Amino acid sequence: MWLARAVAVGRSVRGEGPVTLREIRVAFFRNLDLGQARSHSPTSSQLLDAFVRAGARAPSHVGTNGTVVYYHPTGPSLLKRVVKLLTAECGYHDMATVRSGRALLDLERHLRGLDDGEVILYDTTPGFDLPTPIESDDGLIVISLDHRRAITKGGAHEIRR
Repeated sequence: MWLARAVAVGRSVRGEGPVTLREIRVAFFRNLDLGQARSHSPTSSQLLDAFVRAGARAPSHVGTNGTVVYYHPTGPSLLKRVVKLLTAECGYHDMATVRSGRALLDLERHLRGLDDGEVILYDTTPGFDLPTPIESDDGLIVISLDHRRAITKGGAHEIRR
């Protein structure tokens, strides 16, 4: 299962002082491909500059797919400022969500043993919890679902083994 590329957190992201996992943030942007004009995506420098202007310390993007690792003690409020800056700068205004380093490690522990699947991150109102598993018409199975994420598994044949 491909979840994300391993990312080493360098000194520039850690900053000058000691950092805890809850201070490391990872932002995920939907439909952001660095420098792609047709999707109104920012360039690398526009993206990183927006994080710095919003108050993040030493942001660093992972590849070109809209994943940014940065240091900041809070999450959603900073990301909202970043998206607002990007909208004004290049027109980007799609969905973005942020998770702490600790939350991603907790998610990784939850995924152990899952051979094939995907994680979808989003933010909705707490209480959005449906009974699982849920099978779609095309055989995709949602094995876990709450107000912040869904975890899917390959086809129906895999879960019934």
